[in-house]
Amino acid sequence: MVIGNGLIAKSFLVSDLYFDDCVIFASGVSNSTELQELQYDREKKLLLKLIYEHPEKKLVYFSTCSIYSEKKSAYLTHKLGMEELIRSCCQDFLILRLPNIVGYSKNPFQLTNFLFKKILDGEEVPVFKGTSRNLIDVEDLPKIVKIIVSDSSYNILDIAFENRIDMMDLLAKFELILKKNVSVKIFVNSELNYAIPNGEFLALANANAFLGFNSDVYTILKKYYSGRTCL
Repeated sequence: MVIGNGLIAKSFLVSDLYFDDCVIFASGVSNSTELQELQYDREKKLLLKLIYEHPEKKLVYFSTCSIYSEKKSAYLTHKLGMEELIRSCCQDFLILRLPNIVGYSKNPFQLTNFLFKKILDGEEVPVFKGTSRNLIDVEDLPKIVKIIVSDSSYNILDIAFENRIDMMDLLAKFELILKKNVSVKIFVNSELNYAIPNGEFLALANANAFLGFNSDVYTILKKYYSGRTCL
């Protein structure tokens, strides 16, 4: 059972994997800069409704690895609140904290889409000095989740491969793929950088050959942005 119609939800709907015993909740707020409380309330109400209507199913909820950022935005405060709500209201759940998702999407708030659009338009790209990020191919997510939901020892897991990349290096890879020079404006804000405690996931990845997945940053970017002319 897949809830949602965005990038993550579609990756589950088009996969050949079945999640009949789960509620894959992929209908959360997709804009990490969202300020309207109405959007957060909508997600909370839908989540509670599904928990109470399907107590026999495992709830799979997608949170974010950026909760480890020192600066807590409205979005991060909401995500932490949803995690606590699930822990207190749901008997069988799996909270997966995700890094930056990459896939075919028109969402302008998605990190790589934001960078892509700025570069195409010839605009300056704002970069916070010293920040780095992890990326994951959205098509790998259903396969990863299928393995994890079968193991009852996991309730919360930070998902991140060993592909952490400095933002300047990420832009350099975009330059190669798009064959365009990038204009950068540097800012300083150490609160926006954070480490992801992904040791438990990497151990699981080693045991299940996840490391054979498409985790190379250049390959992921090329897959979704090479030859692309618009969002």
